[in-house]
Formats: sequence, C-alpha cells, structure tokens
Amino acid sequence: TDKQITYLQQQGITTSQGKLNNNSFEENMFDVIISSEVMEHINNPIEEVCYFNRFLRKGGLLYATTPNFNAVERYLSKGNYNVIQYPEHLCYYTPKTIHLLLSKNGFKKLKLTTTGFNPSRLKSSLNQNQKANQSTSSEELRESMESGPKRIIKNIINWCLNLFKVGNSLKIWYIKN
Repeated sequence: TDKQITYLQQQGITTSQGKLNNNSFEENMFDVIISSEVMEHINNPIEEVCYFNRFLRKGGLLYATTPNFNAVERYLSKGNYNVIQYPEHLCYYTPKTIHLLLSKNGFKKLKLTTTGFNPSRLKSSLNQNQKANQSTSSEELRESMESGPKRIIKNIINWCLNLFKVGNSLKIWYIKN
C-alpha cells in the first residue's frame, strides 16, 4: 500500500510499486529483493524474474512468497479451491515450477519451504454457498498458535507440511548466480 511504501522510503529503503522495467533501477543495485505475494499476479513471470536478476548484484538474495498450488487445502477442496481467482491470480506455482522458473533464469536455490494450513480457507472453499469469515477466524487461530504448547503443535504441523511440500505458502530464498 502507499502507506507502507512511504514508511519504507522514510527509513531510507529503496522501494518500488508497480510494474518493473529495464529503467526501474540500476543494474546490480540491490543486495536483497523481496517479492511478497506478487508473483501470482504477474502476466509474464519470466520477464519479472529477469528484472530481479538484472537488479540484484551477483550473490544477492531473492526472497519471495506466493501461494503453493500443491497445498493440502487444494487437494481437499478439489475444484472449489478459492485461491484459484482469475483474473486476480494469473499464475500458480508448485515447489517444482517455481524452482524451474528461477533456476532457468540465473538463480540458485538456497532454501525453499512450504508451510501453512488455513482451516478457514478450506471451510470457505468446501462451503461455497456460505462464506466463512476467513480473515477474522484465520487471524484469531494464527494468534492463538503463537505461544505455549500450541506453538509446538504449529511447528510440528509446518514441519510435516514442508516435508510433503503441501503447505499453502511457498517461501523461497534464491541467490543470483
């Protein structure tokens, strides 16, 4: 949002909002590029990744998050998975496809995880006629799992989701070759 961009700029952090092009920044300008929940909205992901490569210095880090199309919620809700939202989401990634996209365009994998399970999203996907208050109930559950014994349960669930690569969020750390 504009408020977040303004805050980051006030902290002296170079930011960009909008479509990248060759003139957006200087070549090899950044040590780190963060792309959070953006790649699924991009028409031409190869072009975007090439810009990331152009703007990162050699050895620079790309950290990105995007929904995992192989999420356990998609398997359970079949064709009703509500992450499939055209025209908002234009691309869908799995650990394999995101790796191919990045490795074929000048990046080397440092780390790739899939974590997260959203019961509210599953409930609203399965029950299309009755919309669950997804954001409120998801946030309440997330907050309740952040402390005490529930935190251990959350960590175990995320470990299992990552082991089988079925968490709902892809988190990637790739280095520019």
